[in-house]
Amino acid sequence: MLLAPPHMLQLPSANVTATVVNDQADVLVTSSQVALLVTLSTLAPGRFSENAFMLLPNVPRKVFFIPWAPLDLAFFQSSLKVQHLQQACIWIEHVKDLPLGTGEE
Repeated sequence: MLLAPPHMLQLPSANVTATVVNDQADVLVTSSQVALLVTLSTLAPGRFSENAFMLLPNVPRKVFFIPWAPLDLAFFQSSLKVQHLQQACIWIEHVKDLPLGTGEE
């Protein structure tokens, strides 16, 4: 639960990284600042042991990938993405004042 709408939160600019640490596709996630709703995604079929979590600065978290089929580690690694709430808030702040189209253009 957040105490304000996400676009109104003043979140620090966090550098969040996700690194595959072994051939079982375990992922070490770290952040330079507090990061909310850290989310991992990949095109490989499967799920992560946890997602949409908070990271504290310099406190790594190990997340496990649970594949639904034989794992292509190179494909998993190349499609692995990490995102967090502060990135979305920057985007919302950027586009919130853009004029809406009327559909008559």
